[in-house]
Amino acid sequence: MKTLYLIENAGIDEVKAISNEKDKYVVVFDYKSHLLLQGYKIEHQTSDDFFTDAERKSICEFCLSLTNWYDVFDEPDVRFHDVNLLSIIDRNEILENLMNIVPKIHVTKKVIEKIQPERIFSSNTIHDLLTNVDREIKPINDSGYNNTHNVTYDKIDVSYGIGNLNLGIRINRRKYQFIKNHLEKIVCKTLELREKNEKKKKIILLEFNPEIFSDLLEEMNRQGIQPILINFRRSAIWSKNSIRNLRKTHSVVGIPDDFIDKITLLEINRIHHSCLKKIHDMFMKEQKLSSIFVLNGVRFEQHVKKTFLRILEDRIKEYLIGICLAESINKLNDVIGIITLNVSGEIEKIFSLTNQKSPVVLLQHAFANYTQETSYIDALDDFHLIKDKIAVWGEQIMQYLIEIRKVSKDRIIVCGSPKYDSYTSVKKEKQEKIILITPRPIINHVEGIRISTYEKYEKTIDAILELSKKKNLKIIFKLHPQQNEHNAMLKEYIKKKNPTATILQNKSINDLLIQCDLHVNIASDNFDATSVLLESMIIGRPSINIQLQKSEIEFEFMKHGAVKTISYDSDIIKEISLLLDEKEAADILINSQRYLPHYLSNHGKASAHLVNSLLSAQQNK
Repeated sequence: MKTLYLIENAGIDEVKAISNEKDKYVVVFDYKSHLLLQGYKIEHQTSDDFFTDAERKSICEFCLSLTNWYDVFDEPDVRFHDVNLLSIIDRNEILENLMNIVPKIHVTKKVIEKIQPERIFSSNTIHDLLTNVDREIKPINDSGYNNTHNVTYDKIDVSYGIGNLNLGIRINRRKYQFIKNHLEKIVCKTLELREKNEKKKKIILLEFNPEIFSDLLEEMNRQGIQPILINFRRSAIWSKNSIRNLRKTHSVVGIPDDFIDKITLLEINRIHHSCLKKIHDMFMKEQKLSSIFVLNGVRFEQHVKKTFLRILEDRIKEYLIGICLAESINKLNDVIGIITLNVSGEIEKIFSLTNQKSPVVLLQHAFANYTQETSYIDALDDFHLIKDKIAVWGEQIMQYLIEIRKVSKDRIIVCGSPKYDSYTSVKKEKQEKIILITPRPIINHVEGIRISTYEKYEKTIDAILELSKKKNLKIIFKLHPQQNEHNAMLKEYIKKKNPTATILQNKSINDLLIQCDLHVNIASDNFDATSVLLESMIIGRPSINIQLQKSEIEFEFMKHGAVKTISYDSDIIKEISLLLDEKEAADILINSQRYLPHYLSNHGKASAHLVNSLLSAQQNK
């Protein structure tokens, strides 16, 4: 009797349950289960085996099309002050959740059609996803479990550093918000960061890091403008440098209590539970989602409902406060503009939906490198959502928006990058050789999981660690600052291979690049490029970009030879060793300096260009 096993997050009990089955076909959906089955010498396929690249692209486009799912609901019960509360849920969290679900459905359907099993068993974590498959699927272990997939910001990582030591805790989102709100009230009152200057014009900054955008704050202050920072996620006072920059520039930390009257805040406390209940009741009776969340005849709306309701249960009070805060700021007569780094985060969506008076400027936030071939994923940069102006770093992105996205030139501000105004070429002091490694974590937003990428990642790290032993080099691993499960896996793997390895996460990338002789980036996918590559060019350090997936896409910085690009199966030790020689690195450095003006305009003056564009827009009203 042929039995199909669908395995994810497998435990020892599950492995033992299938090990004695003779006529079995096992498909694994995650890397840890893959390793566990390998350890028990159980023959299996991975989900990778059931995808073509074209299918991965199709699934991504399908999931992107579902991120506006809330449009089918226009009932009063989902609206607060005429804002659809369902529409506020973070787009990236929705996409991440969908890209966890839909590929599994795709694979399951394909496998069933291929082998025609007589029995099907699945791990508990994916069993609920498959209840609408036209076959009976039983859990391997039928003990109680919760099948709702965790979303990224259910828990918040709170990190801080002491020297080279990174410390941190992970706490519940609601507890984090409680601590954050009370701490901000006390600290900002004590340090006079809550005082609005009624004589000055204001610019609203949504979810900006004052440490990274210090030049922009200083430029606003120099021109007599008071910045107001609205941060619902990472606090604006998260570090000593942030607080110093805020005080120096007479900025305001936008605490809701300072903008929303007490009667409204009391009303929010009173009604947020009833708002959630109305949405819950509507979800239970409405069938609209069943026609949306369906792939190849398999419906998955029940799983999605559970996830969305859990998000709303944790955050609906935040949403109500955010709406009232945005409305209060919208009534101010001295705000000349709102600057945001995206239009898909929760507070960013709220301000975009409620703002009527001040222009909202979307400031390019990363080293974007889109082509005609990859244009379907530029939705992740929200270019298509902004109603007012898009501020870009240079001519390359402006031309892309005009030619590929047909954005009118008068809606584009070519300002440069305010966060790099103070970045400059720095000569390396003659000390020990240091290599800075930036391992970009694997995310599944675009392709779903690729188990083979994890294996390639580990082999690449092995080669780098082997080089450090051979050459007696100092290697520093700088993890991406984002909250990501793969960061923890990388840290665990590096420490297992080298317990004394230096692993940092929140240290300034500028400081680390200044210290190093060579920058090595590990690219988990090839759809865009990490900003650290651009930063290394500005600082004047040669970079090697190691691609874990082979691709025919050639970005402009590759055409210019501004970065050495190699594949995971190259002789990594040889390639890195070559660029440690100053003569060998010279060509890369020359090419990068020629490329920089092509991509980055107004270097050192970007903040002034951006602020002046807002002032000019106001004067021309």
